Amino acid sequence: MNQNQHWVPPPSNPNNPNTDATYQDLVNNGPPDQPLDFDEPLVYRSILITALVVTNLNEPPRSCDRVLIREDVDEEEEDAEAFLLVAVLKRAIFGEVRKAIVLRRRAGAAENEAGWIVTKEFRAVKIMDWDRIHEMRGRHSEDPIKEVSAMQYLTNRAEAAAGGRPSNLLPITDIYTDDSHLYMIMPFADGGELFGFIERRGVFPEEEARYWFRQILDGLHFLQGSGVCHRDISLENLIVTGDRVLIMDFGMCLRVASPAEEQNTALRRLMARQGTCGKINYMAPEIYRNKAFDGFSIDLWCTGVVLFMMLTGTQPWERPCDDIAFRYIAANKSRLQEVLDTWHLTLSPEAVDLISGMLKEDPRRRLTLQQVMEHEWVTSNNIAPPQPEGEDVLDMLE
Repeated sequence: MNQNQHWVPPPSNPNNPNTDATYQDLVNNGPPDQPLDFDEPLVYRSILITALVVTNLNEPPRSCDRVLIREDVDEEEEDAEAFLLVAVLKRAIFGEVRKAIVLRRRAGAAENEAGWIVTKEFRAVKIMDWDRIHEMRGRHSEDPIKEVSAMQYLTNRAEAAAGGRPSNLLPITDIYTDDSHLYMIMPFADGGELFGFIERRGVFPEEEARYWFRQILDGLHFLQGSGVCHRDISLENLIVTGDRVLIMDFGMCLRVASPAEEQNTALRRLMARQGTCGKINYMAPEIYRNKAFDGFSIDLWCTGVVLFMMLTGTQPWERPCDDIAFRYIAANKSRLQEVLDTWHLTLSPEAVDLISGMLKEDPRRRLTLQQVMEHEWVTSNNIAPPQPEGEDVLDMLE
């Protein structure tokens, strides 16, 4: 979708009652239920090797270790891919995320010649330690096995729906494993986390925030259409690539409870309490208090916090429910405006109205995704696409 053109929110789906369902509709639909399971992921055995590689055929080969390759790849297979693991991008609970250079098999190479050619393509590889997974799984709200299952489920759905609205989710291309690690292969996003933009720039003008926010809403629209709630939407879990922002990090996501096997044609139910999860300053009140919740509504709450931070450059509160600022901001629009005035922050009346509607403490009064996407602040034609931020990448071999 060209974000420079007039943006039209997706219409309600008459075949999916979840599109316009209110919190009270879910209360009336039955008692809170447990989330549904994802299918088991398709995982390939892999090995780490040392390989001779070249950037072009006129240069001498160099030996590179930390080359990740599928175990079942035939030595003569042309166009086979391997991944040279280079810089650490991010430390994670179960391991780390590394940048990887894509290598391609060099056809007809002799035994003493370089068998791999460096491409200008990159991936991000999340490397998770099996010992740590076994030690912490079930004791931590983030679940690597569920994450790879969820990402494969969502990626498959996105591929099946290719040609429609963009999913705006960071997909997974492959899942590898060896005896010590689990590897998630993903596209490389060169812009970093949206949080980094706030750190560098302080605030977004409303027209630029609108540009990013529409894409986040498209991501939520795809998630909700797939019957999935993220539970950890935050600026840190929004990754920028070129002029696009993608939702990532699905370690806490859940498939929403449904009374029917085909969940996307049946009204969802409230979710039975699952404990607190996510970043505390983004956490919806019902999650903070460990109550039953609507998985879609809590994602909208987190997204409201994201919008507040994009427009103000500051978090609205340290923690929900306990903070005095929370009591004002989550009360009503006039109290929110009082806080903004006290903090010497100026937002348009439309932005204040939208934030107030998304950050209602009572989920019965909170806006639905459809209402947010149709809000006048979102649909305004006043947008300003940002300049893409990238990097020159081929010196990562050093």
